[in-house]
Amino acid sequence: MQRIKGYDLIRTFMIISVFVAHILLAQSKNIVSTVFFTSISPGITMSLLAFISACLLADNKSIENNFQVFLFKRLTRIYIPLVLCLTFAVALKMSYGLNVQIDHLIYNYLGLGLFFDWLKVPNNAIVGRGTWFVTAILVMYMLLPALKLLFKHKNKNLHFILLYIFCETINFITMPPATSFWNVAISFSLGVYLSVNGLLSYLVNTKLKHSIPLSFFVLVVCMLSSSGIINIYIRNLMYSVYPIIFVPMFFGVSNYLPTWIDNIVNKFSEISFEFYILQFDFINGSFIQIFGNGFGLLTQIIIGFSANLFVAAILAKTGNVIRKSIDAYFELDQQTNSSPAKNRLNTAFDDSM
Repeated sequence: MQRIKGYDLIRTFMIISVFVAHILLAQSKNIVSTVFFTSISPGITMSLLAFISACLLADNKSIENNFQVFLFKRLTRIYIPLVLCLTFAVALKMSYGLNVQIDHLIYNYLGLGLFFDWLKVPNNAIVGRGTWFVTAILVMYMLLPALKLLFKHKNKNLHFILLYIFCETINFITMPPATSFWNVAISFSLGVYLSVNGLLSYLVNTKLKHSIPLSFFVLVVCMLSSSGIINIYIRNLMYSVYPIIFVPMFFGVSNYLPTWIDNIVNKFSEISFEFYILQFDFINGSFIQIFGNGFGLLTQIIIGFSANLFVAAILAKTGNVIRKSIDAYFELDQQTNSSPAKNRLNTAFDDSM
């Protein structure tokens, strides 16, 4: 279970960091907190979420033996929570008399939110701001068999370097205003590369006495970049570095968590996808619509987090029931042989965010 504990801790820490960052970066005027959270989100957060998603999926035998079942279960894992969360958000907005632009909303329901950013078109659906990550992870799912083929080849190192250069070049030229797709593409590809070549165990078993100083050094470099002291593009060039540096640290720390904290991390990770999708409906302007003005930042974080957590837990439970019914209807469990770790893929945020 050590492997799962490490991934759960990463997933939990990254999702909560994204939640807090979206509040502080929108409202706080504190320079230190702005530089810190700009340095970790979305760069480090999305990088690690994409990386662990690839690591958890790359060794799944059903990709090669029964890809249609694998893909179907991945799609239900994404779309059922997505539909539930967006429907809740739409109902909430309409209850306050807000108009939702239906054609844009449909694209969010389809998981195509990334294209708003790519095409520099405002997303007027009001809800679904985080759905760009759904588009990104769907693209990587489709590319997963091809990535495995590339990275099992004798020229796998060259293939990864060329892919890294390709992604960084497009990211530099297009400079998307909000999303971090090319970060996801690089980090997901790195996870596949390490997994299919049996290198993942070397990474996660790095000692804390090495991983903590390295993580601190990389974070300082990111903060220097975010503050403009060194070139701001340095952060973007480190997309492939973030998982290599930070993943071992989280795995090491996960071994020392008290049981009660480990249980909390475990439970949160199971609803982290729903929490991520819902977060924009409980922060900043949405928070004021629900709870009113007059709350400090810390109070907003606590109340917004609690409300988000409550709704996410209910919708996650509902989604699990629906998915199990669909699996039973199509008799999918009889077509796959799942290990305990693979079963966790149906409940944890390997779709990351």
